[in-house]
Amino acid sequence: MDDSANTRDVREARVASEARDPWEHVDPVALLHRTATAPAPDERLTIAPALCPMCGWDQFEVVADECFCEGCCLPLGIEDGGVHPNGFPWTLTPARHAAPTPPGAAPAVLTCPEGHDLFEVAVACTTTPADEVRRISVALRCTEDGTASVHVDNATVTRRAPCSPTCSCSASA
Repeated sequence: MDDSANTRDVREARVASEARDPWEHVDPVALLHRTATAPAPDERLTIAPALCPMCGWDQFEVVADECFCEGCCLPLGIEDGGVHPNGFPWTLTPARHAAPTPPGAAPAVLTCPEGHDLFEVAVACTTTPADEVRRISVALRCTEDGTASVHVDNATVTRRAPCSPTCSCSASA
């Protein structure tokens, strides 16, 4: 077998492996730089590692689409808009949600393929010129074995309606 055929076979095997398993050994910020959707001409793409705004910790447990700080247990704000400084109450569309949790049971904590449950998190936000978030992507990297995967992929941010006519929990657009 010549070297070009061998190289092609290795490349095809790698592509097939990547199609089966979204986890790979890479920095989560680098992963988002490679996979995040290019912004429209009037948009800006910002990618950064996530730190807990309350305690500064950089390791998180993940349940559904939310990341919870290992240091203080507070959510990062992926699901509701708290992750961005100009965030407003939002929902993600499409949001990836785990299977429904039976009544009285805790939702499942996400683990990497090796079963570890602590992750470094990177967040990519596509924003308007007024710095309003339009789309969000989130990458996770296991702190134990270094495997990484995109967890939320280019989800559209939709402003959440106020919970009541007199509530100010969601600012108007």
